[in-house]
Amino acid sequence: MTPSAALVLHTNPYSNNARKVHALLAEPDMQGLAVERRVLRMLLGETRTPEFLALNPNGKVPLLQIDGEPLFESNAICIELARRAGSGLWPDDERARSLALQWMFWQATTLDRPCGAVVVQRILVPMQGGAPDAAIIERELKAVHAAFAILDGHLAGRCWMLGDAFSVADLAIAGSLAYAAEAALPVAEHAHLAAWWSRLIARPSWKAASPPPLPSPAT
Repeated sequence: MTPSAALVLHTNPYSNNARKVHALLAEPDMQGLAVERRVLRMLLGETRTPEFLALNPNGKVPLLQIDGEPLFESNAICIELARRAGSGLWPDDERARSLALQWMFWQATTLDRPCGAVVVQRILVPMQGGAPDAAIIERELKAVHAAFAILDGHLAGRCWMLGDAFSVADLAIAGSLAYAAEAALPVAEHAHLAAWWSRLIARPSWKAASPPPLPSPAT
């Protein structure tokens, strides 16, 4: 384990990207790592204050402070925390690390945007009193299906994204699917992906990271 540092995680339980970090911290071999959590209420503007924007100009959670120094982007945070804990979730093997990074970059560039767009239309827009835009949903679902087809082909014959070992790569993908049920993302239409998702949501760490019921807009 890396020598101890003051670790402060700025987070919100409803953030899909924060949830992957929460699930990581709930894994058994992460329990020796002390991380203070500070919950910010996004819809009340607490991630848009000058103080927070000085730490993360993107105005988003999660944000990790390491002895006061900020680190943003959930995938980078997961790698840093797993590395500090000496966890196998960040593989020892260099080839496995490269593959983990490949899928984590792919999640951020290809998977997350269309999944997030459907979540916004089917969950956030109605929460704020609006009507979902059917044209946006139809367009983004095409991109979701295309990304899911890539995942489905990769997961054929594999238990986890890197093979037999659960890793930060699985948590990266899971972040984009965190609201799959609530937003009716078509996971079930891709058999290998659906089997992987069933295994992932059955993990105690993922269950431990489950947020409370969806809040009112003031939360």
